[in-house]
Amino acid sequence: FIELGYRFEIVYLLSLKPIHVAGSPGLFNENVKTGLNWIGNENHAAYSCSNSSALCIAIELPQTVVDENFWQNFVISIFIVLITSWFASNRTRYFYYRKRALSTRVANGLKNKSFYFYYQPIVRLSDQAVIGCEVLARFKDKYGEIYPDQFIPLLPQQNLTWLFTKHLIESTLMRFNAIDNLDKNFRISVNVFPQDISNNNIAAIPDMPLFKAYNSQFAIEITEDQYLDESHAQGHLYNLSQHDIAVAIDDFGTGYSNLQQIQSAYCNVLKIDRSFVMDFEDGAIRSSLIPNIVEIAKKAELKLVAEGIENPQQYLALKELNIEYGQGWLFGKPVSFEQFNKQFIS
Repeated sequence: FIELGYRFEIVYLLSLKPIHVAGSPGLFNENVKTGLNWIGNENHAAYSCSNSSALCIAIELPQTVVDENFWQNFVISIFIVLITSWFASNRTRYFYYRKRALSTRVANGLKNKSFYFYYQPIVRLSDQAVIGCEVLARFKDKYGEIYPDQFIPLLPQQNLTWLFTKHLIESTLMRFNAIDNLDKNFRISVNVFPQDISNNNIAAIPDMPLFKAYNSQFAIEITEDQYLDESHAQGHLYNLSQHDIAVAIDDFGTGYSNLQQIQSAYCNVLKIDRSFVMDFEDGAIRSSLIPNIVEIAKKAELKLVAEGIENPQQYLALKELNIEYGQGWLFGKPVSFEQFNKQFIS
């Protein structure tokens, strides 16, 4: 095709501006976008845009070819229509299969051992001693990584929340149970999906053999949300508290809870959302609420963990407010179990 003197360019029209996709850049004339048009002097260019997508194609052919054979021009016209339709169709299929592939990869992730877990230290602000960790999930298979903000929403859609959480808990406890003389006050904290509280899947935690063999502290984190109003969910959390499992309200300050709801949830810890901490140095409105959160925690006899601490200024300001615990890159990024054990425990 190229040897015969033809050139082509496929473009994608974004806000009516052509974005080069394939072929010879600059060949497409953005002022000619509809129908089949022949333009030029020495060379002729055919322009065609798809009616079903924002894709266009331009094909340039020598003047001698145009004069020599009308039917050849007709064939080129057909080619323009076909390749534009083919490209649009493949683009649609690409996005469909990409989304479907993402769901399939997540669905297969548990049996293929594609999920793995990192651990971020939680420290006591008074002396920066590591008193526990939060377990954070990651995903990687032969096709590459899928980020938490992509796979977390897919788990509820596929009814995989409890299988995922059970795997997370058992994988973590298996590792920490292997540590000799783990401090009795060390606390492992895991996030739990709201539906697994509402349907009481969490009741299985105390009966897990690995949990029974675990001799330190354990906590579940639940996102502050409307479901704290549900009486049956509160009952399920109460039952967990009878097995010495602590309850932490994650991202506190961004949701709908009030003091009565917090007390009804039988929680032990409030985790101050990182957005408040990030604004703290600048005296922003959101950060000015932190003293109020401290007062709420004091009245309810709850411990506080400030999330997202990234620099000494934030640390010192939060410490002065008598916030007990902190978490953030200043103290340690999420790392593998081997790294966590070597850096913070051994």
